[in-house]
Amino acid sequence: MKKLMILSLSMLFTLPALAKGISSSEANNKALEVLINSAGSIKLEGDVRQDETLSGILSRAMLAAGKGGATIKNDCVFISRDGIYECHLDIQHQIEGVNVGETVIAYETFADVNEVPEKMLIQKVYVSRGH
Repeated sequence: MKKLMILSLSMLFTLPALAKGISSSEANNKALEVLINSAGSIKLEGDVRQDETLSGILSRAMLAAGKGGATIKNDCVFISRDGIYECHLDIQHQIEGVNVGETVIAYETFADVNEVPEKMLIQKVYVSRGH
C-alpha cells in the first residue's frame, strides 16, 4: 500500500512536468504575433470596406489604443488535437472611456507539436463590426 501511495504521489508531481503546451496568455500573445506578421497577405471577409486591409485595421487599432481610444483583447481556444487555435481579436473603440464601437476579427492558427501557434491555418480572417 505504501508503494502504491508513493507511486501515486510521484505521478502526481511528474505528470504536469511532462504535459506539453503553453499557458493561455502565451498562446494568445503568440497567435496575435502570427496574425500581425501575416497581415500583409491575409484576405478579409465580412464587414469590410473597399480596399481595406488587415494591416490598416491593426495599425489604426494600435494607434488608438496607445492614445487611450481603444482596448484590444485577443482570445484563443485550442479546439483540435490537430493543433488548431480558434481566435477572436476584439477591438473596443472608445471616446472618454465609453465604448462607441467594436471590431472583431476571427481567425485560426496552426500550432507546432508543443501547441504553440506558429502560422495561420488559412490566409483569411472574418471581420465583424458593431456600434
